[in-house]
Amino acid sequence: MNVTQHPGEPKFVVVIGASAGGLTALEELASQLTPGMKASFLVVLHLSRKGIGDFLVHKLQKRTSLHCTIPKNGDPLLEDHIYIAPPDHHLLVKKGSIIIGLGPEENRWRPSIDVLFRSAAAAYNGHTIGIVLTGMLDDGTAGMQAIKKTGGTGIVQDPNEAEYPDMPLSVMNNMEIDYCLSLAEMGAVLQKITGDAEVITTSIPPEIKAESEIAEKVATGIENVAALGDKSLYACPDCGGGLWHIQENAISRYRCPHWPFLFRNRSHQQAGRSAGEHALGSIAHDGRAQKAAEKNGIRFPDKRICKNCRKPRGHGSKPAGAY
Repeated sequence: MNVTQHPGEPKFVVVIGASAGGLTALEELASQLTPGMKASFLVVLHLSRKGIGDFLVHKLQKRTSLHCTIPKNGDPLLEDHIYIAPPDHHLLVKKGSIIIGLGPEENRWRPSIDVLFRSAAAAYNGHTIGIVLTGMLDDGTAGMQAIKKTGGTGIVQDPNEAEYPDMPLSVMNNMEIDYCLSLAEMGAVLQKITGDAEVITTSIPPEIKAESEIAEKVATGIENVAALGDKSLYACPDCGGGLWHIQENAISRYRCPHWPFLFRNRSHQQAGRSAGEHALGSIAHDGRAQKAAEKNGIRFPDKRICKNCRKPRGHGSKPAGAY
């Protein structure tokens, strides 16, 4: 099965994930990327929420003649470009275009390597090349598995070279990968793969397509809802995320961007009451959380037990020194 290309669209999509120690590794890899590889390169580097996105673009641009940029939602996907995920946003790829979203964290990160890899596998199947570089824990493992299932190519940095080998090792421990390479070898291997005349691809497994579509909808849900109203002080009683307030004439309602829930005022109050009672019950079992809540004016009944009569404390018959 061949992937139909549009003018300027790459034949290959190379998705790269890195975490701890990743800045130096990305600089080394970028220095080997040259025009004419018929590929777009998309990078997720785990950053702080405030991030150093512009700094990363500047650092990589000094090492390559490819165009480095932080993309905006809806930008076209062009060959000979390096797209870097913006801080605190997911980076996804769809056929011919880029999606930027504010969905929930995956593997404790936003941007997430798995989210990017999975979207590329669903959009470009056998024309996808995944690269996992240095980093801690296991972000990128599930995404690489999606790439492999759709006929793509998997590359990991040699764990013996990686500053933090957890992420490459996690991939290797969970699947057969195509290449385990030092950074110095990656450029030549990418030239060889992208120079192949024909790429054999497979159909996209339904579970990968479904999960990619879910991630896309969730990642863009907040932007879509934000266009309809303003963020409220209320939380969704089902997922715990923020609700957006939508006012249409005399009708007031609240929309959850992550789940297909919509509440009118009274409905939300009733749902919130049930969720609130459950939450307060949970807080009451956590001493630190209870103290923090009480500072904000929330009061809890005293559930401690009198050690003499085994009744709840405050029953009025406390012997001296009972507590």
